[in-house]
Amino acid sequence: MSTQAHRTRKHVVVLGTNYACGDVQLRDRISFPGSSLEAGLEQLIDRDHIEEAVILSTCNRVELYAVTSRLPGARDELLGFLSRSRSVSRKSLVHHTYYYHCSDAVLHLYRVIAGLDSMVLGEAQILGQAKNAFQAAQHLGVTGPILNKLFTGGFQAGKRVRSETGIGEGLISVPSVAIDLAQKILGDLKQCSAVILGAGYTGELSAQHLTSANIGTLLFANRTYERAWKLAQRFGGTLTLLKNRYEILRECDLAISCTASPHFIIRPEQVSEIMAQRPDRPLVLIDIAAPRDIDPLVGDIPNVVLHDIDTISSVSESNSENRRQEASPCEAIVQEESQKFFGWYYSQRVLPTLVSLRRHFEDVCEQEVSRYCSSATSDDSSSSETLRLFARSFTRRLLHTPSTVLRHMAAEKDSAAIVDAVQDLFGLEKNDE
Repeated sequence: MSTQAHRTRKHVVVLGTNYACGDVQLRDRISFPGSSLEAGLEQLIDRDHIEEAVILSTCNRVELYAVTSRLPGARDELLGFLSRSRSVSRKSLVHHTYYYHCSDAVLHLYRVIAGLDSMVLGEAQILGQAKNAFQAAQHLGVTGPILNKLFTGGFQAGKRVRSETGIGEGLISVPSVAIDLAQKILGDLKQCSAVILGAGYTGELSAQHLTSANIGTLLFANRTYERAWKLAQRFGGTLTLLKNRYEILRECDLAISCTASPHFIIRPEQVSEIMAQRPDRPLVLIDIAAPRDIDPLVGDIPNVVLHDIDTISSVSESNSENRRQEASPCEAIVQEESQKFFGWYYSQRVLPTLVSLRRHFEDVCEQEVSRYCSSATSDDSSSSETLRLFARSFTRRLLHTPSTVLRHMAAEKDSAAIVDAVQDLFGLEKNDE
């Protein structure tokens, strides 16, 4: 394989961190909450050699997916972007991130979407989060044929895993684990009041689980009324604005915070004042936002129990044993769906050569027809046209089987050697694909 071909081939790469290799402080700093996602995508696609991009940013992971024509140096390219855009030292990123390329990158994404790489094994929330990330990138026009096909295949893998296996049984999302944790602390929630800070998808999941747990009183607090009003109508709760959060906390037993704020919205000074007015009544705070909503110092206040996404991991670990037994069939589905992508990917890389091959044969046929017609004794235009139609039809029939075989061969393995052989055999001009 030539150096030129290596440089110009398109490769899938991913750089990221998750709950297992980067602590919540690092994930807070490099996350892309709210409107910062759009700016991040625009900056990423402007990097040299980055041709397509998707950023997946959740409470448990931050991952940069990209298509690049320059595999050597791609990791440094993504590290440099993340370091500069998030104002985080490159050294800290190197030690707390992972990097995959080509087949490993594809398998990683499919395992992520299937819930096999989640803190809560088999959780379904990640499928919706990945769809939102992909749609945001599509809306900006920073995806292309490769990531479009890759993520579509990943969503198919995720759907199959959830419909064909039992990995989704039991506690299957971070909010569900959070409510289970709250019940262990507070006991029966029928006599308790809870507020959900934030009215996004995570807030909706939290409301579902609190309702299933028969929460006594449920409130929704959001920056605007519209989204919170829809949740309040659906789950029978009361709504208010997020600016009233401290007044609400005075009366609540439990608060689940999951806003998209880039800064802490619950601070120790105000919570200390609240707890001074209710010294014998504990307050449970569960922070599942990314970045975190609640200042960690709040957890030092007497009678306040604070859990964030990392402390929830110990609970989810004990609840995932049954789902681990379903991991093997899930992995088989992921492998099967990833092979479908690889088949498409390798076959696409041979298409430019097939186009060149067809043009080459058509040009040869046209030259021979023209030479024959010019040497013919009679000037019969209809005969000449008939001959040309025959030559085109003969060329298509002649190339049908070789084209089909080449596609299949390219789908089964790396197509570089196949492309080089065909180009050399027929003297075709070398192309970038």
